[in-house]
Amino acid sequence: HDIRLIDVAVVLRITMNWNPSYSHAEIPPTEQNVPEHWRTLATPVPRAQGMARLRDVRVSRVQARGATTAFEVDAHAEAPLQRFSFSALDIEAQHGGHIQDAQDWRFSDCRLLVGSSIALADPLSVQGLPEGSWPVDTAPRRRDVSRLTFEQQDKQ
Repeated sequence: HDIRLIDVAVVLRITMNWNPSYSHAEIPPTEQNVPEHWRTLATPVPRAQGMARLRDVRVSRVQARGATTAFEVDAHAEAPLQRFSFSALDIEAQHGGHIQDAQDWRFSDCRLLVGSSIALADPLSVQGLPEGSWPVDTAPRRRDVSRLTFEQQDKQ
């Protein structure tokens, strides 16, 4: 809460699959006498267990000016971002961006001045966006940022 952003690339970016190469450790075959905790860290887990879950998040009183994109939200269909609450957002951005893999998101008392609309994968999952700030887009572009630096992510 109480955040002021000026000239940022993205106001709200949530990427639950950020750089998966960091999440899949392998012990090089040339390593000898590895500690037991290395073996534990390198043991694969089932996909469902390896997905982080994020829910019950509240964001309030965020002001952004000169932003490139308002939202870039991507999680997993099997583990959506649940019960986010946004209040008193005041965002001016060139592009609305996209919100997908969201469930039960609520916006109240928000002002969004975006040059292009916000794409929603599921329009029923997001309530309260200011009228006209979003279209229904059932196939928003999913960004794979796993091999991009922060600088590269912000330039796209």
